[in-house]
Amino acid sequence: MEEVKEYLKREMENQNFDSISLGALDFNTGKITTTDYQDGNFRSKPLIYDLASLTKPLTLGIAFFIDPDVFNNDLLNLLQHQGGLPSWARLPKNGWKEIIKRFPVIKSKTDYSDLGALRLMLEIEAKIGITLQDYVQAYWADNIVFWKELALTNDVVDSGSDSRGVVHDPNAFVINRFCSHAGLFGSAEAVLKTLKNIEDQFKVIDKFTEVIERVSYDQQRFVFGFDRVNPENTYSCNEPHELMVGHLGFTGTCFWIDLKKKKAFTVLSNGTVNYWYSKDSLNKVRRNLGQMLLEL
Repeated sequence: MEEVKEYLKREMENQNFDSISLGALDFNTGKITTTDYQDGNFRSKPLIYDLASLTKPLTLGIAFFIDPDVFNNDLLNLLQHQGGLPSWARLPKNGWKEIIKRFPVIKSKTDYSDLGALRLMLEIEAKIGITLQDYVQAYWADNIVFWKELALTNDVVDSGSDSRGVVHDPNAFVINRFCSHAGLFGSAEAVLKTLKNIEDQFKVIDKFTEVIERVSYDQQRFVFGFDRVNPENTYSCNEPHELMVGHLGFTGTCFWIDLKKKKAFTVLSNGTVNYWYSKDSLNKVRRNLGQMLLEL
């Protein structure tokens, strides 16, 4: 980790953002190692970030593992971003549910869809009779928090929204209730502890591996709501391979699980605090850090 810290000191001087946290998890030993860096200093307390689309696997993915029988073919297609709903649209505060429900669910090629994730949340809640948050939050570690329930402290990182601690995603803000597509905040340690929780409870590494070895990336990019790594085009690490799953978040966040090594890592940043449209340098750092963390 000292090598990682030296790398951070050098590279953060060239970034458009000021905060980054990262960590590594060894599933075999359960060991988690993290570090948090802000404004040129390493911190003893964990930083809390807007996780953005990491919310999807930490809600919808967990919901699948809790009870796969809830998911019929339509719901599986939505989980895999193959449900035919538009990728995104600006939703109104009133009537957003009716708009989402108006779209038919039709098997399609992969088209990453926030609207599909919201539709899936509504369908799950109709089946289980409780909110998705109540259904899955027992598997979250401490410091995984819905933004409306976030205690605002100096540990919460500014991600470029109107106010620190306010969700960056406009639809999550307007809807103003728990959502499946965005809205969770958390620390690097909390993300990794949550991944450990679901592996301990559901043995997800074996389940991911079985699907990836059987179904090609072109056929099914997403597995149980988690994104697969395409070794030809990925921000995960410098030596990627097909047996990796995880997710990216718009604000500059990610986590990835190496199914072969049985290790995971996360890199969280506030990459949207200034120039959200300039992420080339962030992506290079994510790949380099990912490789270093997998080798710890």
